[in-house]
Amino acid sequence: GGSSFTYDAVFGPESQQIDIFESVKGIVDAVVSGYNGTIVAYGQTSSGKTHTIFGEESALSSSTDNDEATAGLVQRSLKAI
Repeated sequence: GGSSFTYDAVFGPESQQIDIFESVKGIVDAVVSGYNGTIVAYGQTSSGKTHTIFGEESALSSSTDNDEATAGLVQRSLKAI
């Protein structure tokens, strides 16, 4: 028999960083409230996992609207806290 897996969310290549963050924001809020939380980025090599988590390097030090659009989950989570 084959294995079966369940995912809370799956995002395609056209997904925006903000859409992914909105999907996991509940985990960030729960961590702030004292719960443990884990966000896993899984996918094929070069599919954008690191980009999703960390975003563009320029988003780390700038606050322009363009950089806001490219901020990853780390930057968005810190800003939400």
